[in-house]
Amino acid sequence: MTDAPAIVLRRFQAITDPEVRRGLVRQTLARMEPDALGDFAGHLCRLMPAPEHRAVWLDVALALVQDLDEASERGAAVAARLGHHPFRPVFDFLVTPGDVRRSAGRGGSAPYDLEDVPLGVRKSRARGRSRDVLRQLCDDPDASVVRILLDNPQLIEADVLRIASRRPQTGGTFIEVVRSRRFGLRDAVLSAVVLNPCCPTRLATALTPLLTRPVLREVAGLSVLDDAVRAAAVVLSGEAPG
Repeated sequence: MTDAPAIVLRRFQAITDPEVRRGLVRQTLARMEPDALGDFAGHLCRLMPAPEHRAVWLDVALALVQDLDEASERGAAVAARLGHHPFRPVFDFLVTPGDVRRSAGRGGSAPYDLEDVPLGVRKSRARGRSRDVLRQLCDDPDASVVRILLDNPQLIEADVLRIASRRPQTGGTFIEVVRSRRFGLRDAVLSAVVLNPCCPTRLATALTPLLTRPVLREVAGLSVLDDAVRAAAVVLSGEAPG
């Protein structure tokens, strides 16, 4: 017998360690039948953006976004279960290919050619204390370097906003930004990720329930963003774009 969505949610919320909870969320969702998963995701979406539920929604969104490429038929089945949900456009991310994005961005020159510096050297520098070096590494094109950088206590929110706003930017880097323990749930960081047209549509749409009402209105009215992201913002904000 499948546990009710509220019971599953309480089980997740009882775990305070983000990494442990994230692992449990991914394992639990992977074992759920599509209808049960749809019921749980729909229940949680209705509760957003209540502060006590935001961390679990982010965990669920990341689990689904990262697992969809291996189970596209499962994603379609879950989306079908949510066909009459009041926020149905949010769940279009379940059937959106991972490589879809509104813009690939324009090429820009980094302070030096990061890709000519060995990856191991860049990772070592990302653990350092020099603010100048850390700011330079915010432009690194490799998500594994950014992952280390985001764990560096010397990094500040302004640096993360630079990473999240950069164009072009890689899909893997956006994932690392929102996975960050320190920065992933900050309103300004989430807004910068979703407002960047280089962010994969699947991820940006999945993150919309975490946005504040003013940001949702902004997203809904921005033609540079993918129509799927804007449609999710419209239903969540309760207003048509102006």
